[in-house]
Amino acid sequence: MTLAVLLGLLALLLVTLRVAVSQGDALAPRIEAVLEARIGAPVSIGQVSLSLARNDLRFLLEDLRIDTPQGDPLAAVERVHLRLDGLASLRHWAPIFSDARMAGLEFHLYQTPGTTWGWPAPARLPLGMAPQPDIDLALIDAWAGLLLRQRLWVDNSRVLLHGREQTVLLHAPSLVLDGDERRTRLSGELTVVEDPAQAASALPAITMGAEMQPGARGLSDFSAALQMNMQLDHLVVLAALFRPEQMPYLEQVGGQVQLWGRWREGRLEDARLAVDMPELTLRRDVEYAVLRNIQASGQWQRNGEGGEAWLSGNAESVEWAQPEGISDGPALPYHWYLAHEPGRWELRTSAFELASLAAWREYALLPESLTRVLQTLAPRGQVQGLRLGQRKGRWGVDAALTNVAVDPWQQAPGGGPLDAWVQARDLRGRVTFSSAGSSELYFPQLFDAPMQLGHAEGVVEWVYDGPRTMISGRELHVDWDGARIAGGFGLITGQQRGQFGLDLAFENVDAVERPLGQWLPLGAFEPALREWLQKDIGGRVPQGALKMSLPFGEPGSAPPFSATLALLVREGYLPIADGWPLLEEIDGRLIWQGGELKAQVASAQSQGVQLSDGAVQLGEDNMLRLSGQLHSDGASLLRFLKAMPEAGELPLDELSAEGVVDGSLAAVVPLEHPEGLSLDINVVPSLEVVRYPPMPVSLRQVEGEVSWQQSGEQRALLGNLQGRWQGGGIRADFDEDQQRVRLSGEVDSAALWALAGMPDTAQEVLRGRTAWEGVVNWEDTPTLSVQSQLVGLSSQLPEPFDKRAEQPWPLRVRADFSSARGEVRMADLLAMRLALREPEGVMGEVALGSVAPLVEWPQQPGWKIDASLNTIDPLAWQQALSPLFDKGAGGRRRPGRCRPSKPC
Repeated sequence: MTLAVLLGLLALLLVTLRVAVSQGDALAPRIEAVLEARIGAPVSIGQVSLSLARNDLRFLLEDLRIDTPQGDPLAAVERVHLRLDGLASLRHWAPIFSDARMAGLEFHLYQTPGTTWGWPAPARLPLGMAPQPDIDLALIDAWAGLLLRQRLWVDNSRVLLHGREQTVLLHAPSLVLDGDERRTRLSGELTVVEDPAQAASALPAITMGAEMQPGARGLSDFSAALQMNMQLDHLVVLAALFRPEQMPYLEQVGGQVQLWGRWREGRLEDARLAVDMPELTLRRDVEYAVLRNIQASGQWQRNGEGGEAWLSGNAESVEWAQPEGISDGPALPYHWYLAHEPGRWELRTSAFELASLAAWREYALLPESLTRVLQTLAPRGQVQGLRLGQRKGRWGVDAALTNVAVDPWQQAPGGGPLDAWVQARDLRGRVTFSSAGSSELYFPQLFDAPMQLGHAEGVVEWVYDGPRTMISGRELHVDWDGARIAGGFGLITGQQRGQFGLDLAFENVDAVERPLGQWLPLGAFEPALREWLQKDIGGRVPQGALKMSLPFGEPGSAPPFSATLALLVREGYLPIADGWPLLEEIDGRLIWQGGELKAQVASAQSQGVQLSDGAVQLGEDNMLRLSGQLHSDGASLLRFLKAMPEAGELPLDELSAEGVVDGSLAAVVPLEHPEGLSLDINVVPSLEVVRYPPMPVSLRQVEGEVSWQQSGEQRALLGNLQGRWQGGGIRADFDEDQQRVRLSGEVDSAALWALAGMPDTAQEVLRGRTAWEGVVNWEDTPTLSVQSQLVGLSSQLPEPFDKRAEQPWPLRVRADFSSARGEVRMADLLAMRLALREPEGVMGEVALGSVAPLVEWPQQPGWKIDASLNTIDPLAWQQALSPLFDKGAGGRRRPGRCRPSKPC
């Protein structure tokens, strides 16, 4: 700053001398007028004189003051005395002063609304004192050469910096530039004072010494050396004054900085730096960064029209508000390299923590394409190497990163850790990444949990176009829990709305060992569909594809959501409805497009019941529709029936069946109200035999058509079955009363005798064929009721049990299977009750003739017979019953008691 002030004042003095030589008789007014025209502010001069001594021109100026029209001070000089060496000036074609003395210099700078410094308008700073001058090595060399040719003494110079909140004084007690023709020496010191009133007690902040020697061509190719020592204790005040709003506060600093410079042939060739700082504290809002025992050294060397610089340094400890999950790598690079030339510069660094760059991104010189990424994704990891620079005004950044993790942003995924190569150019960039081991990928708006990846690689590119951001991922390949995923994504966002697209192809997805919801973008589905997909649904997907376009932001500001999901399914499974058995081993294709899910089921099974030519459909009405053709063997059908929610009301445990069943299935499930299930199962059986041992009953050649219909709480078993039982036909009719089955058929006496284990000769006692009908009722307990007129049967028993075939005898039979009891009544001739109890066995009671009805169940093992007959002819009964005992048909009989009501 002091050097710039001196150079500016030197330019003013050169102008003054030109005016003074031409207007020697009116120097003061003319100088004031010229200066006022140049700087745009009132100028007053107390005294000016011009004289010649030999060949040297002497100039004296006293009491120069420059103030604004409002009276604010801009600059002042108590006394200036110049002696121009005419011969030396002509020889070097530049003004050379053999004796230049200045005392009482005071210069004021005011902080502008931005971060620059200057004078209040309309005043203008003198030539060479622009608020932000460009760095021009040639210009520095020229001014340095001109300055080192002088003999200069400056006493008591003051520069006052008027900030918006405080005023800081830079005070140089003395600055001496002297020597002879062989060398020139420069020395001086500068203090920084927070309170200008205490300037005398302040310690020097900067001390400087320089030495210059003429070259072969004189001062035009001089050589020089500069050494500067800076004490950093007082720089906190100065740093706060010049700190831009986005930069952190310098809270505490100490130590010293040493700077060396070397000129050769009139050009700066080499500069070196050494830093020793016990502590440096930076603050941003409420976050602090404390660096202790900082040691650094650097060097700059000229290279053609530019130069190269190296800096190496380290802090013994760094304390800062680092995010969680970062490694123990250095917060700042240990090594820095800078190369520059006209129109181009480049910076390279060694390894450091990426989180520190993200945390302090606002204070680093970075392109917008990188700062916006750091701001939105909050990356963590290690930067193994960074290259940053500009060429002809265009930014370029290259970085090698390891163990990088980023946060999701809007619809763009986050995840990590990954290794990446980053390239950013102006407002666009690219990341090529790969993971050496396990990592995560997370689409928070689509998937419930991060993807656990075994390997990941791909390319992500981004472009910033004003408020719009475009991000795309391509050539993505990941191994996700054993599945291989490939594809890409795209994101366009800006002005509170945007569009996200996803295009993925996948192989070997295992939704059997892992839940289906892990693999699907559930966030894109409606709540009802999302809930249904998270139920007991799964399978293996050898191949599949997902294409999706998802708008976000203001409603109606983007095209509607669209998606296509195509899957080839193997070993799939899904529930038919709540509480129903699963449909398993599904083999087919599934497509979800336009909010509608359709699946073609080539084959599936449930409890062994095979389903083919099936279809699953789910529309925007959230109604799941399932249909298909059924084929099953008898045993599988019974297993399926037992697994139905209504199985508890059916006596299926003892039932067995042999044969096949064909049919169809149609189900409609409202996902929002699954209890409103509508189900229609139609079957056409072709069963060889159906057995129910508790009766015992065996049905053969069972055919017909049965339909199970259900709608919410309403259920119905409809249809009929036909078969063969005991030598005659049998038919079962099902109606809306699902608790009953109506039976009808015919029975042959020979089959009945065989069922009882009697010989063929038993037909001599009772023969013929008769029709019957009955009801199976399992409303409370399973019961069987059978009735018949016994027309068609003839009896050869003695009176009153002899019967002609055409004669009706009403027969009523009722069996209660849960209590193991049975009851028979035939006309007015027979009433029987029996019960089976373990371990006692059969307990029975029989009433023959016109006796009172039986009202109690037998309690004693064996049979009790009550007869109310007019006569009993024992010989006739013996002869009539003898066919039952022929050929060893008789078996072990329990003892009975005969208690006739009439004499035998």
